[in-house]
Amino acid sequence: MSVSLRDILYGFAAPKERTLKNRILGFVTLQKPAVTAMGVPFALAGAVLAERQLGITWRLIISQKLMSFILGLLAVWLLISATLTINSIIDVERDKKKYTMRPIATGLIKRWEATVYALVMAVVALIITYLTFNWAAAAIGFLALVLGTVYAAYTRDKIGYLTMVFIPALMPIGGWAAISIGTLLTPLPWLLFLCLIFHQTAHGIAAQAHYPYVKAFFVRPRPNIEAMMYRLCFVIEPFIVLLMYYYVTINLLFLVIVLFLTIYGLHSASYLKEPRTFEKGAKARVAIGNYGIIFFLSLSILAGI
Repeated sequence: MSVSLRDILYGFAAPKERTLKNRILGFVTLQKPAVTAMGVPFALAGAVLAERQLGITWRLIISQKLMSFILGLLAVWLLISATLTINSIIDVERDKKKYTMRPIATGLIKRWEATVYALVMAVVALIITYLTFNWAAAAIGFLALVLGTVYAAYTRDKIGYLTMVFIPALMPIGGWAAISIGTLLTPLPWLLFLCLIFHQTAHGIAAQAHYPYVKAFFVRPRPNIEAMMYRLCFVIEPFIVLLMYYYVTINLLFLVIVLFLTIYGLHSASYLKEPRTFEKGAKARVAIGNYGIIFFLSLSILAGI
């Protein structure tokens, strides 16, 4: 069975043969780079908007805070990768049935190796965050890691997949705390939190669309109800963006981008129509992933100029 670049980047599969090259690819697969890349802009948006509130623009960030900026991105990448790796460790028995080509399921990477790998990434991420920024950002990162572990081990199956939405929503809060603890209780970081709640709700619906017996939140809504929830998320987010404009100046181009993203997101709801398949679900996940990356990167760039 051949393994595509997409399989590796999204963590679906790695080459099975135990060569050094394939083992390296296996460790890369555990990080789910495409999924991790979706999460990094969440924290970045929180940090940049906090800087903006302090009157700091990208010019000053690059000229005076470049190393902190790079270390911050590295810490977020490692923290998300560690959480996703822990998820794969917990899910190994399930993966032997669902995703049989994942690196732990095939034995390419031993479970203890993946555990050490995840712990090293998590510890390095938290140390970087504490030493480069502050204890609050490190504490929020640790909380996200713990909640991600609890989600994979318990709440996903016992309560439902929508318990996941609060975990990535902590990313912009952590990014904000890294820059400005004193303003953490102001409305803007929590509007970002709300943006992530709705974005991750849509992401969860797309990710689980082809698994009809997985609970959303204690029950599983009918497909048409899930599709309506999915669309509603894309309708609500532009209104949150308008509220954000009340608290901070962002280039008007961001509003134009959000308008096109909203149309794009609503169109992707067509992938949730019956009959649902893994391929259609994957397309919906890619669509919501693209939406998140463009939304939060655009916000980060245009808020900082």
